[in-house]
Amino acid sequence: MSRIRSLRQDDLSQVVALYRSYLAVPNVAAVDELRMAFEQVFLGQPLSDPSIPSLVFEGSDGEILGFIGSLVHRMRFEQRSVRLACSSSLVVSPKARQFGPGGLLMRKYLSGPQDLTMTDTAGPATERMWKSLGGSMYHLGSVSWLHLLQPVRAAVGLKLWHLGRQQRLRLVRPLCRPLDAVYSRFSKTDGTGDVDEHTEEQLSPQLLIDHLRLGPQQFDLWPDHDAESLGLLFDQIGRSRSNGQFVKKFVRDARGKPLGWYIASLLPSDIYRVLGLAATPGKEELLFRHVLRSAKDLNAAAVAGRLEPWLFEVLPRRTMMLSRVRFLIHSRDEAICDAVRSSKALLTGLESDVWLPR
Repeated sequence: MSRIRSLRQDDLSQVVALYRSYLAVPNVAAVDELRMAFEQVFLGQPLSDPSIPSLVFEGSDGEILGFIGSLVHRMRFEQRSVRLACSSSLVVSPKARQFGPGGLLMRKYLSGPQDLTMTDTAGPATERMWKSLGGSMYHLGSVSWLHLLQPVRAAVGLKLWHLGRQQRLRLVRPLCRPLDAVYSRFSKTDGTGDVDEHTEEQLSPQLLIDHLRLGPQQFDLWPDHDAESLGLLFDQIGRSRSNGQFVKKFVRDARGKPLGWYIASLLPSDIYRVLGLAATPGKEELLFRHVLRSAKDLNAAAVAGRLEPWLFEVLPRRTMMLSRVRFLIHSRDEAICDAVRSSKALLTGLESDVWLPR
C-alpha cells in the first residue's frame, strides 16, 4: 500500500534519480554532487528539523514515486520564536500521477507544525495546489529584475545553460565581444565610478548577524541566526558547483561607515545572481552601484535578483522586470502572512532554495 513518510538516508539514491529524471533541467548537477547536497541539506544541519521533515511518497513495492524537500529556518515574529519552512524540489514520477501524490505530499507538508511555509521557485502547477490548500502568492516577491551589462553574452550564456552546455561559454565569449562593445558604446554608463573609494570585507556569519538591520525600519518578522548554523549554511552554498563563485561582502564608504552587505553568486552562465542585499538608509543607491561594479569586475554579463520595495528607486532604467516563478506563502496565522505581503518581513535570500544544486 502506498504511503507518505519521512525521508531516510537510504532513500537518497532513488530521490536523486527521480529528481534528475523528472524535475532537473538539462544542466543538472552530477549524481554525486546532488546526493551529497541532498544529504547535507535535507537530512543534516542546520536546515533539517525532524518535526518538519522532507517527505517521500512510497509505492506499495517500496519504490519512491514522489518527494518534497524541507528547509527549516529559525525566525522571530514580533516577540516570539517561530519556524519558517521552505518547501523544495517537489517532484513526482509520471507513473504515480494518477494517485495525486504531489497534492498529497503538499497537503501533508503544509499541515506540519511550522509557523510559516514558503517557496519562491514554484511553477503554475504548484501554485494551483498551494492555493487550493489555503496558501497565497506574495506578488512583489514573485518579480525578478535583470540588468544587462553585456546582453549578447548574457543571452548566449542563458541559452547554453538551459541546454546543459554552459562549458562551451568560454569558447563563444570572444565572439560576443564586438556586439557587446557596440551596446556599451551607445548605452549610458551606470555611474559606478564613485565606488572606487569603497572598501569590502568578507561577510562573516557574525558580521551579518550584527548588521542584519541597518536602519530604523521596523520588521515584524526576521531571521534568528546563530553564527555556527549560518557558517554551515555559507559552506553548503559555497560548495555547490552550480552556484559558481559564491560572493558575500560587507561594504564601507571612504570614511569607514557601513554602506550595507550583499550575498551573490557568479553563475556558470555568467549571470551575477544577487541572493540578498541590505543598505544603510540613504545609501541604497551607492550600495547598488557597488554591486554593479563588483559584477563588472568579475566579468559578469548581467546582474539579477529578486525585487525589493527600495530597489524601485535605485534600479537603472535599462533594468527588465520578469515574473517567471511564484513566491508562495502559507500560514495558519494570518498576521505572519500579512507581515510578508506588506514587506514587514526581513528576508535575506538565504531562506530560499534557489541556491540548491540544479
